[in-house]
Amino acid sequence: MNVVAWIVLGALAGYLVGIGPWGEASTGVERIVLGVVGAIVGGYLMLAVQGGDPLVAALNLEAAAGAVIFATITVGIVATVTSGDRTSRRTPGA
Repeated sequence: MNVVAWIVLGALAGYLVGIGPWGEASTGVERIVLGVVGAIVGGYLMLAVQGGDPLVAALNLEAAAGAVIFATITVGIVATVTSGDRTSRRTPGA
């Protein structure tokens, strides 16, 4: 149950981060995929710290919160790193 919740929460977090200041740094699909990956990693890390099994345990609110936070951080970092490449490609005099 946890993994399904993390996927949904990660996709939602990735989409919502695109509405914020990093919205132009990547496409919607990239943000959603990064959000899902970040949420799964963050959820597993939170459960590992707590000593739970992600495939057997019931929905854990701390792990879900960690998944959302990690998804947001992952999307934000990737968007920040890749946004520098796009601004450096401006044409001279533009």
